[in-house]
Amino acid sequence: MNIARDFKSIFQQHQAGQLQDALAGYLQLLETEPQHVDALVSLATLYLQLGKLSDSAQYFERALVLQPRKLLALHNYALCLKQQKLYERALAQFDLAIAVNPQYELAYKNKFALLASLGRHVECVAGLQQALRCVPHSTDLNLLLAASLRADKQDVQALAVVEHLLDVNSKLAAAHNTRGNILLDLGRAQDAV
Repeated sequence: MNIARDFKSIFQQHQAGQLQDALAGYLQLLETEPQHVDALVSLATLYLQLGKLSDSAQYFERALVLQPRKLLALHNYALCLKQQKLYERALAQFDLAIAVNPQYELAYKNKFALLASLGRHVECVAGLQQALRCVPHSTDLNLLLAASLRADKQDVQALAVVEHLLDVNSKLAAAHNTRGNILLDLGRAQDAV
């Protein structure tokens, strides 16, 4: 048995959407190699995709015991916790992923989207401003910041964020839409056109 080749083959099945075949393959591989971290993380991710959150969490936790700084495990475990409505634990996991890689934009996006969905806009604004020091050119994080500022009734600051985005890339449709909506909210309908 060639573990690396077998894992690659199973992972390709997973990527191709052959989830039941991949599930069986991961489980079989882990019978012979119970500490194969990539197989543990991939199986946990597959269970997450299938909505089997308890199984997913169990395999993420096993992987993180073996490799506590495994970025994909930290991030995807946070997604699993979020789906279980364990929001504070999910936020802590996103923070661990960000600590491992402060440039990991996806972890920031998911963390701040969760905070925004919880109505924690002040915390979201402060965190996004800090995150943008690490990934300053992130369109998505800038748009999240503008949305959080708007939710916190800071339309003038939100407009500044969006106009900065448009200075960098004048073709961003989402930024144009957001700018127009902010201008309308500020009573500047004429400027919104």
